[in-house]
Amino acid sequence: MKNLLYICLSISLLILSACGDNSEENEQNMEMQDNDSKVEQDQTTSDQDNKDSNDDGMFSMGEFKTLKGKNDVGTYETGPISLTIKSVAVKRGELNENYPNDRLPEGEIEFIEILMTMTSEKDNINFTEDNFQLTTNSGENFSKPEGLMSTALNIDFAYSGSETGPEDYYVTVAYILEQSKAESLEEVNFHVKAPTDQSGNSLDKDINVDIPVSSTGSE
Repeated sequence: MKNLLYICLSISLLILSACGDNSEENEQNMEMQDNDSKVEQDQTTSDQDNKDSNDDGMFSMGEFKTLKGKNDVGTYETGPISLTIKSVAVKRGELNENYPNDRLPEGEIEFIEILMTMTSEKDNINFTEDNFQLTTNSGENFSKPEGLMSTALNIDFAYSGSETGPEDYYVTVAYILEQSKAESLEEVNFHVKAPTDQSGNSLDKDINVDIPVSSTGSE
């Protein structure tokens, strides 16, 4: 009887010891899993940060300083088009080396950038980048903006009756200065040719607005 009690007691101790070892092993495994999860999470965050940084470097046009400008120029209409000129800025800087600049000048450039919002009451009209012309006070003329630095205009996106088109379609046009200097710019003339119908008939008069540009902070 006494031997039987010793045997039962020994078996109980062995079971408790095994349970204790398993519990400790499980805690160690859980701790290792938590560490692995943290490493994976940190790696994912790092990878995402690197991706975001690479995306910024890939798609950023470059670093530029605004030298002169004018904000809230006004709203103008021609035919079914309503156009609000948000800002005109004279900028200087260098293009990002990753930016597709096979036809753009190398090194430092100066350019005029115009930001607008646009809506149209009609679709199936002709209104493209070629409708935006600009002249500086020094006499430099631009028959159209630089396409690689401007919005690819799609009038369907500006059509107010479209189910997918936004109310305000943001458009940017840019003109690289070749003869004019930013310091000598005092005014630009922004000439927007009226849209035409599918037969080429003009739908209204052109927009023609003189826009003074002043040094940043002096407005």
